[in-house]
Amino acid sequence: MRLEFHKDLYLPDSLLAAVRAVNFSHLFYTAHARKAAVEDRIPPHELPVSLSLADWTVVIVETFHTRPSGVLIRRPMTFNPDLHLVMAITVPVCRVKTVWVNHSRDNHRTLDRKKYVAGPLDTGR
Repeated sequence: MRLEFHKDLYLPDSLLAAVRAVNFSHLFYTAHARKAAVEDRIPPHELPVSLSLADWTVVIVETFHTRPSGVLIRRPMTFNPDLHLVMAITVPVCRVKTVWVNHSRDNHRTLDRKKYVAGPLDTGR
């Protein structure tokens, strides 16, 4: 069963700890991610070859049979902190599925709450 957890709704500490245990020492960018970076005009030096989650905000964790299978993370860009680099990464293989730039003041007005687990008793979808 696949489930998605959003930091603004419900993201259990145990799941966040499991994601933080992933070794992000070598990221693999898909062709789609490389194309998206060019289309969003993301400077190559902004795309990390490795990362420490301590420098990023974990926004979404996807699970498959209770184990993390993907994360959506974001951090301020070095050349303009008002812009954030957002990355969707499969785990544990660390394949970057896509990247894009988002404004730091994005307030998730379009957040579709139905897509995400709402609390500890909402995992039977």
